[in-house]
Amino acid sequence: MKDEYYSRYYRTGDKEAHCAFNVLSLGFNRCIAKLDYTQFLRRHPSKHRFSERNGRTLQSVVLVHITSGHGKFRSKPSGEIAVSANSLFFVFPGVNHFYRYDDATGWNEEWLEMSPESVLPMLERAGITPASPLRTFNSVPAVAEAFQELFDLSRQEGSGTKLLVDALAHRVIAECVREWERGAARGSCDAVEKMRQSLVSNLATGVNIREASIAAGKCPSRMRDLFKRATGLSPKKYQMRSRLVRAGKLLRETNLQISEIAEQIGFESIFSFSKRFKKLLGCSPSEYRRKKQI
Repeated sequence: MKDEYYSRYYRTGDKEAHCAFNVLSLGFNRCIAKLDYTQFLRRHPSKHRFSERNGRTLQSVVLVHITSGHGKFRSKPSGEIAVSANSLFFVFPGVNHFYRYDDATGWNEEWLEMSPESVLPMLERAGITPASPLRTFNSVPAVAEAFQELFDLSRQEGSGTKLLVDALAHRVIAECVREWERGAARGSCDAVEKMRQSLVSNLATGVNIREASIAAGKCPSRMRDLFKRATGLSPKKYQMRSRLVRAGKLLRETNLQISEIAEQIGFESIFSFSKRFKKLLGCSPSEYRRKKQI
């Protein structure tokens, strides 16, 4: 089963404080409908918790990406804004704010918190301000993929890992700024990208292809045709390949047990995972790891 919650908070020392990009925390929440949001908030340090009445004020910049569901964001400069799937919004330092999913839908959120010095100039150039901190897109697959890579990297330990996390955070913000500056709808190509994002953002749990097609604005049969024409694979086969490609990355770059990798990408058994992996790559996960880590 995919984790419902993940976070990593970094202690900031004098050395890290002078880095161009400095990640303070990151993580995700998978909030189902009518779930008590406070149970997630209690897992955060006290200064990061908030209530609808009192909100919260931080001295950092936080990027929040909503991958599914609906809700609201509120601050004094922006007022209350509706939030839906594929929304990106920024929390600015010194700005009291509040956000929460709708009980009827829940939402999946992922966040990245950074020191403000190097981030604020990038946001200002893109016209992202406290008064206009949110935009909803048809799809943001590059942002979703960068976030997933960031979470994978943050689970690793070792010298230099934090510097790599900081560098990848720069890419996440750059992808967001690029999406802000593009701004235009993309028709059928966008429907394919929206479906692709849904597939790569839910590697562990999988997606209901029919529901994802309708969410992308197409009937399932039309969506399958468009998707296969653009990628060469059906949505289901594309997601399976993406799951196994991610498994290969985890086998090469981490010391996670094979059973843990299988669970992270949504397989109920090592046997099923190994069978699929061998069919695609021609060797078992353990053989692949030995070859690639030599």
